[in-house]
Amino acid sequence: MHGGGRHLPARICHKDSDGRGFQLEFEPPTTNAAQVICAAIITHPKRGLVFQFDLGYAMGYAQPYLRRRIPGDRCAHHNVHFFDKHLRTTDPEPLAPQYLFIEGLGPADWYGAQAEYSRQLPIGTPLWKLAGCNVSKQGGRQ
Repeated sequence: MHGGGRHLPARICHKDSDGRGFQLEFEPPTTNAAQVICAAIITHPKRGLVFQFDLGYAMGYAQPYLRRRIPGDRCAHHNVHFFDKHLRTTDPEPLAPQYLFIEGLGPADWYGAQAEYSRQLPIGTPLWKLAGCNVSKQGGRQ
């Protein structure tokens, strides 16, 4: 269930339930670290790349978290909560969860983002809903 070579199915896409145009994509991991099960990228049509994360599990209690891919930054992480179609808590594996919530994402975007549109088009604190979308192998978002 956690790390150790097990991963979410490739190229899963969620969209923000607020309909602001944000997309959260889960892709194969970018590291071989045991606690990481996949990569996660948040994009927006006008803002472009908003965040890059690794999805992993803490040791012990095994709370899933997204750790920002910022070299040397060990504190930039957000706990993630996964839900099934009935909004009951679930593990992210082996199937893609219908919904998820990321703690502290709105404030991290508001106060930490220096990108164009970060204040004009903030993420907020949405629930993310599974969506059928295509992701090209070149990293382009569709």
